[in-house]
Amino acid sequence: MKALCEHIARRANREDRCTGRFFEERFGCRELLCESSIVVCGIYIDLNQIRAGEADTPETSRHTSAYDRILERQARSNEQLQDLNAVGEEATCPSAANWMCELTLQQGPNVDLPSLHRTRSSRRASEKGLLPIGLDDYLALLDWTGRQVRSDKRCSIPDHLAPILDRLRINRQMWTDLATQFDDFFGRLVGPASDLAARAAEAGRRYYRGQRNCSAAFL
Repeated sequence: MKALCEHIARRANREDRCTGRFFEERFGCRELLCESSIVVCGIYIDLNQIRAGEADTPETSRHTSAYDRILERQARSNEQLQDLNAVGEEATCPSAANWMCELTLQQGPNVDLPSLHRTRSSRRASEKGLLPIGLDDYLALLDWTGRQVRSDKRCSIPDHLAPILDRLRINRQMWTDLATQFDDFFGRLVGPASDLAARAAEAGRRYYRGQRNCSAAFL
């Protein structure tokens, strides 16, 4: 989006014979350095419509990847119940999620990486996944966080969700703020403070903005 918007902004400024920001601060570019930062950013984006008051729940947030994943999950459940999964048949899920990679990361010494590129859908590049948690865990975390967005009172993370954040080494006391104020908390790099410090040293910088918040957010 940043590269695309830069081109549009330069063209519009030439046409209007002016200079300066065209999109103000709406678009930026951030690098997610670890799986924990991907979870925080993913939840934040999937809550966009709920924060904007356009939807009440993730399953009604039609313009999010979570909505597509929920539809795909329902379709898979229906296929299993109806015993329609023929061996070797390509998935015929009506959801747009058949172009997205699997959410759960396939990892371990016995994972057959070449086979993960032989996808169920010809629109997917890989079945490898991207997060070390299951889709049900992700959706449960998303649903609870969305309820906090709509509520006037913030609650502490419930016991059944806390282990998810513990495995990902995310500060559970900060979770709601991280998932709802992502843009305010982080700069161009998002991840453990040690990773930010290493990247700053490589770039010949003293630090990157947001390093203190990263230190508090990622344990």
